[in-house]
Parts: sequence; structure tokens; C-alpha cells
Amino acid sequence: MSGAFTGYPAEMIEDTIEAAGVTFRMGPREPRALNALACAGQVLPLPAGTRRVHLLVAASEENVLAVFGAGSLAHTVTVPVWTGYVGSWDNRVFDGEVSDKTYSVDNPLLRIDAARAPVARPAWWASHHHAKGEDRIYQYCYMFPLSFDVPAGVTTFTLPRDSRIRVFAATAASVDNAGASPLQTPFPELFRDASFAQRFGKP
Repeated sequence: MSGAFTGYPAEMIEDTIEAAGVTFRMGPREPRALNALACAGQVLPLPAGTRRVHLLVAASEENVLAVFGAGSLAHTVTVPVWTGYVGSWDNRVFDGEVSDKTYSVDNPLLRIDAARAPVARPAWWASHHHAKGEDRIYQYCYMFPLSFDVPAGVTTFTLPRDSRIRVFAATAASVDNAGASPLQTPFPELFRDASFAQRFGKP
């Protein structure tokens, strides 16, 4: 992973992530492993019979409005930012460093951040992320599931041309419901050309 996405605590990510009945098979989590795809308009081949594509995604800087394509069908969705306080109430922000283990705060109050309504329900989250060689405790990080209908007979799925969006895993389903049995297809040419170490889920 690169940029903001290096902050994900790989030690807390398992081999698979389950979300609404869909299984996502994760890529390698060793240091410097190729395990997330920066969206650049890549066209992914779909297995025959695909009727829905499920992605595990996040945006690096802010919520990003993006267009995903299934053949001629365009899906415009919001990709949520990877960190923050999803579903939180108003959050007090204090001046200076506040110890993670403190039971009282004497620092001056800088501002109160408004409550944050979730754009999407996370599929995975952690209670901290990494930055500058340390754990940022209670600075959460997330991966979000997105699902897209695929018209019958369509054999490709197009990602947005926006490098702020990362795809961590993908599953192609042969039925319309979210609890579909995933299919498998390899993308060796994409693995070589981009940071994408995930394959479509296996039944």
C-alpha cells in the first residue's frame, strides 16, 4: 500500500473478510506487499454468468463521488474515506498532545467536530492505524463494501479513473442477492501492472 493507505494495521487483517454474506479474499499483508489497487480506469474481466460485482474499497483523503461501469451501465456512488469516526457523536478536539491513557483533559478546547453520519456501513474496521512508526490509538480505519448490478451478458467491469480510491478485494457473483456464491477469475496482467494482489472470490 502507498500514501495514506500504509496506515492500515496489516496484523489485524485476516485472510478473508465477510460482509453481508459476501466473502472477500484478501491479498498479502507483508511489508511492501502489493495488496491494493489504485483506481485508474482499469477494465476487469468478469467470469461468465456474473450478475453482481462486490468490491471492498476506501478513499484516501475524503469521501469521493465516483463512477463504476458494468458494460454500458454506469453506477455513480460515494466511496467513503478510509479513516475518521464513522457514526460518532460530536467530538471534542483539544489543543496540543492528549495522552491516550489520560482520564481527564486540561488542554484548551479547540473545536467540536460535528457528528459524522456513516456514508456506508464498514465491512472491516480497526481501533487504530499506523503513522510514522507508531500506533495511532482510537484513530480508526475502515474498508467499505460496495455492490453493483451487472446486466446479463456483460463480461467486463470498469473502475473509476481516480487514484484516491483503492480496491482491496473483489468478488463476482452469479446471482443478484448479496449472499451470492462468488466465482473466481485471475487477473495476472493487472497484478503485474498495478498494486492489486486480489483475485475474485472462490466458491
